[in-house]
Amino acid sequence: MTTSQIKRRLDSLEDTARLGAQLADLLNEGGAAFFDGPLGAGKTTLIQAVRRAFGVAGGVTSTTFDLLHIYRSGSLTIYHVDGYRITDPREWDVLDLPVPLDQKTVLLAEWGSHLAPWYPSRIVITLQKDAGGNQHRVLV
Repeated sequence: MTTSQIKRRLDSLEDTARLGAQLADLLNEGGAAFFDGPLGAGKTTLIQAVRRAFGVAGGVTSTTFDLLHIYRSGSLTIYHVDGYRITDPREWDVLDLPVPLDQKTVLLAEWGSHLAPWYPSRIVITLQKDAGGNQHRVLV
């Protein structure tokens, strides 16, 4: 597994949309991306940008209470999961998540660190808010 880190500022929704499109390009053959950061850092907004880049229209709502939303774009199935309320890694089992590296699925996981053993090949995105709360920094 290759590890590298890219730092980027997201000063606007356009910046977020561009990063979402780049992430979609990286995941277009299937894969997993984990989104971490404090509440309100923009995880769901960035996932919405990724989803739009895959051609899925409409808004994205937080999966904090539902845990899982599934979207389809052509032959691709996108799983958007949220582990914020999951305290036991075994709780992920009930969600029936895709097989790692399945070329027809993409996993977008908020608070997904418990999934790391099942998805050793993944993109990790860490979002941070600046002191004023207006701009976001992203570590990819």
